[in-house]
Amino acid sequence: MKYWITIIIALISPFFYSCNDDPGAPLYFIGDSIVARWDVEEYFPSFTTYNLGVSGAGIDYIESLSGTQKGHNAVIMIGTNNYWLYNSEASLKNYAVRYLDAIENLSAEHVYLYSVLPRDAESDPEDINDIIIRFNDYIQQLIAGNSNITYINVYHDFTYRNSTSIDPELYSDRLHLSSMGYEKLAAALLDVLH
Repeated sequence: MKYWITIIIALISPFFYSCNDDPGAPLYFIGDSIVARWDVEEYFPSFTTYNLGVSGAGIDYIESLSGTQKGHNAVIMIGTNNYWLYNSEASLKNYAVRYLDAIENLSAEHVYLYSVLPRDAESDPEDINDIIIRFNDYIQQLIAGNSNITYINVYHDFTYRNSTSIDPELYSDRLHLSSMGYEKLAAALLDVLH
């Protein structure tokens, strides 16, 4: 049900709010459970914020929002729920292209795109973080020169001593973030907003 409410909000909000280059322009946060659990109003009190995060969301959610962010600033953090699409190097590259197409099709005025974060859930494949690093690298290559997307590469900020292991202080359950993790995400976004 929350999924459909979020879709409806995304579809009708452009009629009520518009965005420009003003740093106080509304920020639309789009993503999976990491975004859904993020109290964006608390972390960005000087901005008007809308949290369109949906737990369990993946690439199909971003694709369903096509065209809904016209004239808006979109903050996107999504991708970890689709790691099963990375079953070969070719599929990883194809997924990266599909991912970027979905983001561009939002038609946002500007996109602030976070890298996919490292993870260490019990059911994860052993090499999940190596795969995520490669995916992040592909995305960074694909958006090079795209002035409408600001890439916020925080992957290594969430690892323990720059390894491929997560920093446990930044996670609540080895997949979702602790308050310290959200503080780190917010600081990275604020750095590029100001």
